[in-house]
Amino acid sequence: MSDNQPSTESTGHFSVAQLREYWYVLCLSRELRDVPISRTLMGLPLVLFRDGEGRAAVLLDRCPHRNVPLSLGRIADGNLQCAYHGWQYDRGGHCKKVPGLCGIQEDRARDVPSYATCEQDGYVWAFGTPGVQPETLPHK
Repeated sequence: MSDNQPSTESTGHFSVAQLREYWYVLCLSRELRDVPISRTLMGLPLVLFRDGEGRAAVLLDRCPHRNVPLSLGRIADGNLQCAYHGWQYDRGGHCKKVPGLCGIQEDRARDVPSYATCEQDGYVWAFGTPGVQPETLPHK
């Protein structure tokens, strides 16, 4: 069986791990405006937002600082800002600002998992596995 084909477990159901290797529609492009929105994909909370250049982005909907849903936040300086303490994340999930710190040092513990995202045919699509850049786009 090839890596791109869903496998079946002994119960006859698809493996969720295999289903993560596909693109999924999360919303209509026109739904994603100037405020973040939340969606759930395979039981995982996700947040969708547009960065400062208007590009759609998808992150895990949890701030690593206090586990607050990032979808409760707002867009500030093109980043997604957590409503709790104001930490800001770019479209790649990298923490760009922590109020009260003079500077940001690279610290992966502050990052949020990001999902490959594209807009196609009037929809916002996300790849089911975080941190992976798929070789193809949906329907290509």
